[in-house]
Order: sequence, then C-alpha cells, then structure tokens
Amino acid sequence: MFTNDEKFYMIIDDDIINNMVCQLVLKMSIPDVKTLCFENPLEALKYLKNEENIKPTVILLDINMPEIDGWQFLEQYEQLKLSTRIVILSSSTNENDKYRAEKHPLVINYVSKPLTVEKMMKVIRTSANND
Repeated sequence: MFTNDEKFYMIIDDDIINNMVCQLVLKMSIPDVKTLCFENPLEALKYLKNEENIKPTVILLDINMPEIDGWQFLEQYEQLKLSTRIVILSSSTNENDKYRAEKHPLVINYVSKPLTVEKMMKVIRTSANND
C-alpha cells in the first residue's frame, strides 16, 4: 500500500464527510499525497501498533469521537514511541482543548474544522519546521 520513502497523512475522524473533505484538501495542497482514513481511533491504533505497517508522516486527529476521544488516543499513542507529527483537527470551540493541544508534546498544531487549503498549507509549513 505505502512505501518507506512515501509521505502520507493519516486522518482519524468518525465523520465520513469530514474525511472526504480532508482527503480533497490534502490532494489540492499536495497533489501526490497518500492518505489513509480511520473512522475508529482504535482501528488506527491497531494499524500503528503493527510494526510491518508504514507509519504516517502526519496524523490529523479529531478530538470528539465515540469509543475513545482524541485525548485518549494520544495517551495510547504515546506508548508506541513513534515520531509521527499530530495535528488536532476539531470543531471544538472549547478554549481548553486548544490550550491542551498547544501544551501536548506530540501535537504540532491545532486546526479548526473545516480544513481548507490555507489551513493545510500552514500545517505543511509547521510540519516541515519540525523535521
């Protein structure tokens, strides 16, 4: 599916429409981008735990999801000791969520939905600055 030299973005959001919008915006921002979407964060963790799977360059992570939320995902993700950059992509208007994201060591950016090309370009610049 992916090769080691390809960069790809993982989208974790329980909203199918948002995932389609994210994929479209990513294609408009990075024409040759590869994406992998998960509507269930537990399935995303399962993928990430599998050592044979290529790891994403960036994860776009929603906060408010059933089963486990984005914060619980981050807690479990930390235990994997991976270097993937994480961007919180959320419709939350809670200032505490933004503050919490800014302080989290694995989160490089907090982006409000909907994702736009302008917001994605900012994510790309932030991601490049963290190389």
